Amino acid sequence: VSSAMTKTIRVGNTTYQLGKRIGKGGEGEVYAVPGKPDQAAKLYNAALAGTREEKVRAMVTHALARSTELVAFPSDVVTDPKGRFLGFMMRLVSGYRPLHELYSPKSRRSHFPSADYRFVVRAAVNLASAVGKIHTTDCVIGDFNHSGVLVSTDATVALIDADSFQFTAAGTSY
Repeated sequence: VSSAMTKTIRVGNTTYQLGKRIGKGGEGEVYAVPGKPDQAAKLYNAALAGTREEKVRAMVTHALARSTELVAFPSDVVTDPKGRFLGFMMRLVSGYRPLHELYSPKSRRSHFPSADYRFVVRAAVNLASAVGKIHTTDCVIGDFNHSGVLVSTDATVALIDADSFQFTAAGTSY
């Protein structure tokens, strides 16, 4: 994905201009979407888009994004103006920190200065609750790592990279 190549996206029948890039990973890039302050667009690298389309469309069709606020599930399909699949819209998780900044004592002092043992336990319980909720949606977290877990200053947990979860719908496993 090149931000110079793809400035305009479509979600349903509505066209948007991409905003600032807010994340980048091995699969693609995540952008703010002006006019949708509570959402972000994940656009896959061109080489991956075709291999992700069927699964993302199934996740959107099965309304996983409405099942929980704890997970940034795909909520809408994103295409280019000609209708070619690019990626998806998801809940924008802001104001959260990566989990490793909580479990590392040095980072905890910096990013969670008032966090005590009770806070850490509450975050752990919230993480277990989020994982339990995911399992009720016919999804399995196949690659669980700390980069996919974010924690807020009130110990609320959010899971990202939900498009990598294993998912079963209508007898098809993705």
